[in-house]
Amino acid sequence: MQRHAEERLGRDAMAFAERAEGYDDGYLGRMHHQICDRVAELAVELAPNARRIPDFASTL
Repeated sequence: MQRHAEERLGRDAMAFAERAEGYDDGYLGRMHHQICDRVAELAVELAPNARRIPDFASTL
């Protein structure tokens, strides 16, 4: 069972690496950047004097 899970994770990581280079291109890449920009604007608007704002998306 453990070996099967490791093989699957290896395939998933390879598939991710193959797709990652083009993530900023196209409609989905632009949409992602728009969402990130808007979230950053909201964070500054809602907490203008915050010293830190956590980035939860980086853990997904």
